[in-house]
Amino acid sequence: MTKNPVETKNIVGININIPQTADFENYKQLFSFFQLLNIHHYFIKLNPASFKPFSDFIKKLQPRAYLYYAHTPILNNIILKDLYKSQQIFQPQLFCRKNYFKQHNSWGYPIFHFTDDKPEVYSYPANVKTISQKLKSPEDIVALILLRPDNESYNVKNLLQQMDKQQGLIKIKVKPGFRYELVVIRKLFLYLENGLQYKINIHDDFLLKSQFQISGDQIDTQIFDGAFLDADDFFSLNGFVTSGPEITRNYSRISGKKFKPDLAIFWHKYGNNSDVQNINISRMVNTYVDGILLPKLNYVHQNTRLKASIENPYFINNLATLKTTFQIDADHFIYNEAYRLKTIINLKRILSYKNAHDEKQLQIIFGDIFNISHNFSTKKHCLDLLLSLGVNRVFFNYDTSIIDNDFISHNILSDVQTQNIYNVWINYINRLSANIQEGKQVAKILLLYPSMDFENSSFYETIKQLEKAPFEYDILDFQTFINDEKCNTDGSKISLFDKTYHTLILSSVSKIPIKALKKIESFTEAGGTTIALKCLPSLIEKQENQSKLKKLLHQIWIEESDLKSTSCKTNLKGGKGIFQEDPSQILPILEEHVKAKTPIYTNHENVKLYIRDTGNVYTVFVINTINKPLENIILTTFTEGAVFQVSLDDGLLYPFKNVTFNQKSTTINLSLGPTESILLRINSDVSSQPLVKQQKENGIPTSELIEIDSEDWVINCGDQNETGSLGDRSVHLPYDWHPVIYEKSITLEKGQLQNKSVLLQLGSLQDWCTLYINNKKIGSRLVTPWDFEITNFLLHGSNSLKIEIGHRLSNYLAANIDKKENISPVEKYGLFGPVNLKIEY
Repeated sequence: MTKNPVETKNIVGININIPQTADFENYKQLFSFFQLLNIHHYFIKLNPASFKPFSDFIKKLQPRAYLYYAHTPILNNIILKDLYKSQQIFQPQLFCRKNYFKQHNSWGYPIFHFTDDKPEVYSYPANVKTISQKLKSPEDIVALILLRPDNESYNVKNLLQQMDKQQGLIKIKVKPGFRYELVVIRKLFLYLENGLQYKINIHDDFLLKSQFQISGDQIDTQIFDGAFLDADDFFSLNGFVTSGPEITRNYSRISGKKFKPDLAIFWHKYGNNSDVQNINISRMVNTYVDGILLPKLNYVHQNTRLKASIENPYFINNLATLKTTFQIDADHFIYNEAYRLKTIINLKRILSYKNAHDEKQLQIIFGDIFNISHNFSTKKHCLDLLLSLGVNRVFFNYDTSIIDNDFISHNILSDVQTQNIYNVWINYINRLSANIQEGKQVAKILLLYPSMDFENSSFYETIKQLEKAPFEYDILDFQTFINDEKCNTDGSKISLFDKTYHTLILSSVSKIPIKALKKIESFTEAGGTTIALKCLPSLIEKQENQSKLKKLLHQIWIEESDLKSTSCKTNLKGGKGIFQEDPSQILPILEEHVKAKTPIYTNHENVKLYIRDTGNVYTVFVINTINKPLENIILTTFTEGAVFQVSLDDGLLYPFKNVTFNQKSTTINLSLGPTESILLRINSDVSSQPLVKQQKENGIPTSELIEIDSEDWVINCGDQNETGSLGDRSVHLPYDWHPVIYEKSITLEKGQLQNKSVLLQLGSLQDWCTLYINNKKIGSRLVTPWDFEITNFLLHGSNSLKIEIGHRLSNYLAANIDKKENISPVEKYGLFGPVNLKIEY
């Protein structure tokens, strides 16, 4: 083993919600625990009344904490009696010109909104001749938009003037042979006096200045590094369309479209679960956020950040992106494929935008710090993927308002063994991040995002296929692609914002800027590979440039009339314009045309390779992306150098054994368990040659496997003691939280240990483990493989084994805090085995 030269730093922070009841002792215990984990960065949500006592505590904390406080509670506690002084907030006269208070006892501000959790959309079959619909509460309706599909767009008509205002009845004859949708847009009143939730409009000058004065009395800005605002409260997927005149007043002038019809189309497609975007609305938000909102945030704090859901489409491609921390729902990321793919797409777009603006930090909030619903293995697989995508700071959640704080305090925060376990976990994250951030990325694939197309659901099929392939890829919006004036084409590669790409992919791109297509044509003409999936671009921004579009398309691909389901045009410099009608068939194309362009390759499906080049060393992070074991994974690299495995447990380098050297190439054979990953360093310098020779001579060692009987283990769990067998302990104690301790003595003969290496393999277990041999702690394993090197800890004769199994808190918390007597399903936990000794000769 040798020392890994890569330096690590702590990238972990905590997003913490502290209740109003917390006192000095609660603060002390909580922050002392996090300091033991070397965590110093926090997002803090406090009740306004708690700012002063918390400030008194935090002033004395050493080393100092880096804190961003939530400004939203301050906004929510505003005294609303002077609200009428605001000149901007929602401007109700724009939405209902007169008598908008007439049917209400208390006063409020109307806004556009869904009537319920879903849009109010009525559908009619193609054989309908007359549409007749009676609508409730007609006085609240501001638009009735009739939609009729027309090729890839919609024919729209506002029927509001034809509605009976008293009865709420609309009756109109329509042309048969078309499917129709009637979208109802209503105004929703937010009241001041009757207890409904009121979200303050942070866009307003008066409110922001008032809040700056109020917060100045409560908050010591010397203690806090900044504030953060929850952007989802103001620009969410549906909350966006509740926006006030800041977005809508110039909508027609700037976009050439009408807001209400665009809104109706958006709701119709959103209600059908389509992946929708609206270019005009996005453009209005981007202009507003960059030009007005961000400058106004200086009223709150000179260093104000935003928090937004990763699904929020309005913080991906504007200046606010540079100041936003993105929240990822752990449950959805783990169990919902559509959400996971959307997260991957948005993170890649965000990272490309940040890179274009020379912003290197990508922060996320993900899951709980403690193992409540998910164990280390599950969270580790998620973080393997997220860190590989470019995330370089992770905040975990700790919400003291929904967790039994006394239980956590006495059994988690105060327990030394638990602190050690979480230190191992934090160290894993930091070591992985440091290694995959080291060096520069090798040339890879660039996928251009169809940001000008209204519908891009088939784009997801391409992402699904690319996630099965080993190749790395970036996703870039057209506007960012166009904006790089330093972009240059060097042979078969294109450089953008200090990154290099060997292949461009356009998936389901119908509309494209002419400047973008010119760059693509130059890249292909210079020898690059461009792949179009499903269709060739057919539209550009200005109709007068349509002839230029056809000419550029002909330069890259064969004539559209000659296109087949799969077509390839090769130019004089070897550049390729490839067309594939079916995006699901992209993998064979990449195998044929891209394989030779990457320094390390595998043809094993569902294995991702993340490659970094540090000059004389390639760092390769290999991930099994599925929850099944993968055998016989062959990695081929076009260098002949020593191969090391980087241990993320201790940070050291260990020679990798299953390596075959050929002339100017190296073949690495490995197997990975479900969602397992491995980090390799492949040398290419002369100094590694002695180790290469040693690896060649060593070959693969022979071994003997000794199975330890699964019966007659002494098992302790809390105050329960018994002699039993390995297996699921939730059958015996379904709602217990204590670690399960398995003990057994084994006898080894002298001949079994002499000049041999001994590995203890625990087989299968839930959820993590700590091993003791002869009362000496060997270490903890939080994720697979559950193997321990124990050679130096064994004695001739009798040896005691002690295996401590920790598990999630979900069973205990559900039964004791949620007061559910029969939760189902109960999470399994325990040591399942088989437990083996692997003796290598």
